[in-house]
Amino acid sequence: MTKITTIDKKSLIALRAPIEAALAELAAQTGLKFTVGSGSFGGANGHLKLEIAVDDPAVQEAKERATWNANGRYIGYDAGGLRPEDFGTEFVTSGTRYRTCGLALSRSKYPIKVEVLSGPKKGKVILFTDGVVRSIRAATDAAAKVAA
Repeated sequence: MTKITTIDKKSLIALRAPIEAALAELAAQTGLKFTVGSGSFGGANGHLKLEIAVDDPAVQEAKERATWNANGRYIGYDAGGLRPEDFGTEFVTSGTRYRTCGLALSRSKYPIKVEVLSGPKKGKVILFTDGVVRSIRAATDAAAKVAA
């Protein structure tokens, strides 16, 4: 690679691949996940967004569960709120199966995170309004009756 004397779009594009390669090596050593995001540039300076996360699904799920347990009762309050046992509940709405997997507290209109279990968006995490709380609670209660 040649010496870079100005930071512009072209140089940031050229730098992205070596940065991601170095971060991949660091990720292998540390067990972390690094994601290089968007950037800005101008003259002698530039910025790239870097997100760092623990790359362990169990740690991520424990974090989501703790947030759910602490705040779920405030989501869908008119329907009784979400209960700790509603985390991980599978439910069906509009012919598609979903599993609750967290809360997006900064999203007041769409605060409930669910993983799509069937259909064309299978495997994706999407957001629902609190209007689905009754369906989630009903599915949790039905599963508890079957288990008993």
